Amino acid sequence: MENMDYSPEVKLFMNVFQGDLDSAKEVAIVFCQYIPKLLVLAKNAYQKNDVVGLKDCLHKLKGSIGYAGFIIEAKKIELLEKKLNTTTSTLEINDFNNIIRQNFLLVEMINLEILSIRNTI
Repeated sequence: MENMDYSPEVKLFMNVFQGDLDSAKEVAIVFCQYIPKLLVLAKNAYQKNDVVGLKDCLHKLKGSIGYAGFIIEAKKIELLEKKLNTTTSTLEINDFNNIIRQNFLLVEMINLEILSIRNTI
């Protein structure tokens, strides 16, 4: 990694790959292609009140974000996933829409950070 002033998120991501820039770049490219598609699927599942589909999307998001080194963010998504285990409707959880929206914004922020990594390595 060159002497560049990376954000804390980028540094965290780079630490996962311990200086292996080729692997970091490969994962960044896949991450940037995969996460936006998964966000759309999750949003659609939420809007259709598809608890099973939303749990599946959150599970995949949790794994992808965790693999990229964002453990705290993955834990937040895991909490959403657990809340869905106790309901048959996304509408039964107060503020669920706000929680989902916050997590979408979080994942989009991470996605932008990964894009910045991809453009600098």
